Amino acid sequence: MYAPRSLTILQVAFPNKLSEALKFCHLEVLIYASDNIFVQTPETLSDARYVNPEDMQAKYGRIVSSSICALGFLFEHLGDNAVEPRNTISELFKRKELWGLLASDHSVIRRSLYQLISDLCQVESSPLASVLSLMRSRFLEKCFQDKDAAIQPEVWNAVLLFTKKFPDCWSAEPSKLIKNVLRYVKSGAHGAVRTAFPALLPLLSVLPLEDLLKSDPDFLRNFLESIWESLASDVVDRAAATVIVSTFAECFIFALPRMSLNEIDSCARPILAFLFPKAIKNSFGKLSGAPFLPILTKFLENLRTKPSIPAEFVDELVKRLKEHVSTAVERRVTPSSTKLAGEEAEVFAGNLREIIFSLAQTSNLKPLSEELLLVAFSAATENGKGDLSELPDLMKILCQLSTCGQQIGAINHVVAMLSPFLETNFSILSKAGRDEQLLELSLICIQTPEVGGEKVDNLWHMVSRFSCDVGIVPSLFTKVRAQSHLGQPTNDSSTVEIHDAFDSISG
Repeated sequence: MYAPRSLTILQVAFPNKLSEALKFCHLEVLIYASDNIFVQTPETLSDARYVNPEDMQAKYGRIVSSSICALGFLFEHLGDNAVEPRNTISELFKRKELWGLLASDHSVIRRSLYQLISDLCQVESSPLASVLSLMRSRFLEKCFQDKDAAIQPEVWNAVLLFTKKFPDCWSAEPSKLIKNVLRYVKSGAHGAVRTAFPALLPLLSVLPLEDLLKSDPDFLRNFLESIWESLASDVVDRAAATVIVSTFAECFIFALPRMSLNEIDSCARPILAFLFPKAIKNSFGKLSGAPFLPILTKFLENLRTKPSIPAEFVDELVKRLKEHVSTAVERRVTPSSTKLAGEEAEVFAGNLREIIFSLAQTSNLKPLSEELLLVAFSAATENGKGDLSELPDLMKILCQLSTCGQQIGAINHVVAMLSPFLETNFSILSKAGRDEQLLELSLICIQTPEVGGEKVDNLWHMVSRFSCDVGIVPSLFTKVRAQSHLGQPTNDSSTVEIHDAFDSISG
């Protein structure tokens, strides 16, 4: 707030006597500062004959801002024993004209006032206690309309300190304050997401929630909804979306014990938005990719480990997630009932693999990762074929899930479902136009020791016939041949058939 060099000079000039020096000259400082704040204008502080209007305004902003800082400095450094000088300064803090400057067009003036509020809130006997009604109308009701991103740190520091010092200011007729906060959050904090959104959880922690919930029982739900809806704002880019999702997760964990346990759909929304980035409301494709995995993993871990969150809520959440994943795999339909096909199906398959793998890296979430994997695989292999046009999407999902099974050490469970599925449906799947993926899935089964000898023979037989019929590309043929020793057929006729196929392709 104050120029570090000026403060250092004062402290050097008056070692251990700064308060006495300020007490001696405080009236002169107050007269000068008051004159600048309450009397002077851009025109009276400059000569319009020699200074252009822009420079006049800039000078006015600097002088008024410095004068406001001087008031705060005096009050802070006069010391508790300077009762009369402090009382004189406190009288200035009661003037509406001072706090009316929070609506000034000069951001430098507004910044200095926000800093003044922060400083006065850290004083044990704050002079603001006598002007709470004025502070509510001029500060709390207006600060969320300040769109200058550069001064948002000062805005939020003032809001948090003031709310912590005087929480009752929110309790008297809170509807207008709540409306302003929700509108501000929904707008994406006017573009200051990285500054404002990390302050939302601290704000919740100092608000008089019991009073606010009496006034508006849906306050917490609407607060979380506003955070989520901010993703739709034009000022929110991919980097800001990461901050928003993290804030949503943190605030949800904090708010859940005070909310109805019917909020499961809201809780599942960040995870579903990651899996179906184009289908879930307001995600708008901003939630796909690695930066969100640690957030989602931590979110699920907190849900499972926080004592304040009932186990039945978490169980129901897991059940819903399994249902959404199963439906998406089996019927290729998103939670919003849109078709899951083409590029969107490929994104879903890749993101599902990533989230399962990420969950598996956390010890208490590894069982959940395996549950999601097996539920998805069961849906794909038991009921997921659909018509021929949907087979390419099914093949994408199966390949991603099989890779995931290998990554998290659950390949035996995967192959137990995949192997009979391929045996039964090989001829149908061969028409999907995904030759390399079909052979890749077959090789995964052939290379797994738990697959019985007869099953290996059958798969090798189908792979060799299929390879001859379609003519696989050289790179894949090399891979098949190089890996063929890992699952050697036990039947001599199968061995001959395989070698004939290799010779035919290589020839």
